[in-house]
Amino acid sequence: MKLTSATGIILSLIASSAIACAQPHERGDDNGQGRRGPPAFAELDLNSDGAVTLDEFKQKEVPHGDHESIFSEIDADGDGFISETELAEHKPPRRGGKKPE
Repeated sequence: MKLTSATGIILSLIASSAIACAQPHERGDDNGQGRRGPPAFAELDLNSDGAVTLDEFKQKEVPHGDHESIFSEIDADGDGFISETELAEHKPPRRGGKKPE
């Protein structure tokens, strides 16, 4: 069977897409959309007790700011722990310094 150049290109694109889709995406590094996202709660809750302490939070790299200020921003009730709900409901500030409403 003879392949035309267009057929070869299409097959190459299909193969490239299949390979890219087969690659695992780790949350927090690249969520599959070419941008970084927050880590999963389980990745932060190192001792699996259902709450993230500042010490646990400091084990992950933060892209902007310091651990303490980001932690206190996420800890909505100020109890010194981040719950899974607080992490899920936290809306990080947009680039450019404006916080979403």
